[in-house]
Amino acid sequence: MIKPFIQLAAVLIFLTGCQPEEQTVEMEKAPLQQLDSEENGLSISLRKVTDSELTIVIQNGRNIDFTYGRPFRIEQRIDNVWYVLPFNEDGSAFEDIKLLAGPRKQTIETVSLSQLADPLVPGDYRIVKSFSAFSINEQGAGVDGEAFWLAAPFKKEAIRSE
Repeated sequence: MIKPFIQLAAVLIFLTGCQPEEQTVEMEKAPLQQLDSEENGLSISLRKVTDSELTIVIQNGRNIDFTYGRPFRIEQRIDNVWYVLPFNEDGSAFEDIKLLAGPRKQTIETVSLSQLADPLVPGDYRIVKSFSAFSINEQGAGVDGEAFWLAAPFKKEAIRSE
């Protein structure tokens, strides 16, 4: 009578050992650890930060155009190292469009954080975007200069309970 229970227990222990381990996602280090919020007369800052979106201010202080797109990265600083936060894997992508930051103009852009795989936890973050100087060549075609990256830091504060 006890023998079947011992056999069942042995099988259960064996099967438990065969379960796949929980996979942990290793965060990818940001490719650029040092980024400024201003370069070439162009700056990026944050006007508003909520749990669901960021309002970005792009300030062009020069007499030339800069181009940029919708793509962005959110990076989190952990132990003084920046890591790229993953986006959802639902197939959504950024709109493939060039936007213009006109000479001596301010541009406001709002980005949704709902594209991130997980909500932000309290900590230090930055939004990172790519920009290029833009000009028209002799043939009348638009030409982008070399791309450069700007970052605007922000904090996600812990919610205080009273």
